[in-house]
Order: sequence, then structure tokens, then C-alpha cells
Amino acid sequence: MRTSIIILTAAVAALVASADPSHAQNRRFCTQHSIGHGGFPYCGFDTFEQCRATASGTGAYCISNPWYAEPEKPAKRSKKRRS
Repeated sequence: MRTSIIILTAAVAALVASADPSHAQNRRFCTQHSIGHGGFPYCGFDTFEQCRATASGTGAYCISNPWYAEPEKPAKRSKKRRS
């Protein structure tokens, strides 16, 4: 019994560690429900229209993601001139 619990705990920990929710949460817009209906935002929308379409009819509304971070752009390489 003890071994089963240890194996189950290790499996759950591996699944949680491998999940990457930050990618889905770093979008520009979020749906937000009132606190009584699970008040946590889901920030998986690139456009306001996507957010509104998902929120339509659910009692949710759309907000700008307060934690949105613009993705870093790769640095441009300077071209060296050959002589």
C-alpha cells in the first residue's frame, strides 16, 4: 500500500512538472467570471474578438491581461562586410 502511494505521488508530481500553463496564460486578453462563479481568469486569447466569442452566453466578460509580457524578439545580427 505504501509503495502504491509513493508511485502515485511521483506520477502526479511528474505530470504537474511537465505541464506548461504559462504559455497559454501569456496572451493579451482574459475571460473573467464573477467571484461566485470561479473568479479566476483564463488568459488564452490573442484578440478581444476571440475572448468575446468564448465569453458570450457564459456570464463571463473580457479584460486585458494584467500579467501580459510582450515576447522577446531575437536580436538582429550585424552583417559583417567582407573585403
